Amino acid sequence: MRPGLTFEVPRSLPRETTWLSKGERARLASMRFPRRRHDFRLGRWTAKRALARRFGLSESLPSLGEIEIRAGERGAPRAFLGGEAMDCDVSLSHRQGAVLFAIGPRGSRVGCDVEWIEERSQAFVATFLSAAERRWLSGLSPAARSGGANLLWSAKESALKALGTGLDVDLRQVEVRLSEDAGQGVRVVIPCRGESLSGCWGQQGDWLWTLASPVPLEVPTMPMSAR
Repeated sequence: MRPGLTFEVPRSLPRETTWLSKGERARLASMRFPRRRHDFRLGRWTAKRALARRFGLSESLPSLGEIEIRAGERGAPRAFLGGEAMDCDVSLSHRQGAVLFAIGPRGSRVGCDVEWIEERSQAFVATFLSAAERRWLSGLSPAARSGGANLLWSAKESALKALGTGLDVDLRQVEVRLSEDAGQGVRVVIPCRGESLSGCWGQQGDWLWTLASPVPLEVPTMPMSAR
């Protein structure tokens, strides 16, 4: 299975909830804050439709309700259909009203992240970037440094999602190495854990996205859909 990415910033979501599973509706009802509820609904809406398209399923609201995204170990999402695990690995990320959803082959442990391109402070750079990353960033033009800093951060996030470690690793020990041929390839190395991941990155408007996996993947050239 070639990995797929779906990036969306939808203007509206269905008001009804038949496309959510019983468990998802219960989880939604437990959320107090409107922003958290919106992100939850947006993520499930994007994920379910992407899975339906990938597996040739109906996109009717009741049919989407048969697909469920559950939180697995350390909160990583898992996809189920009719209560049975689907034959894939998935990852989900939210930022600034947008959502990125990745589907990979079973065992690929894909991790994805989407970031809004924003100014990053010197304190951020010193706290989260390695010495080699800081040298690379300083070689960029001032106009490109915000994008560069966000790209490095996003790739670290994707790698740690793929490994299931969360942010309990010193991020200065998680080193991002970009393709030397001006392509969109990424390698993330974590020497203290003996880990090495490969992936890619891209841009949609003012957002950057990254994908990482500890196993080799056929890298998608662009998201499956965007609107």
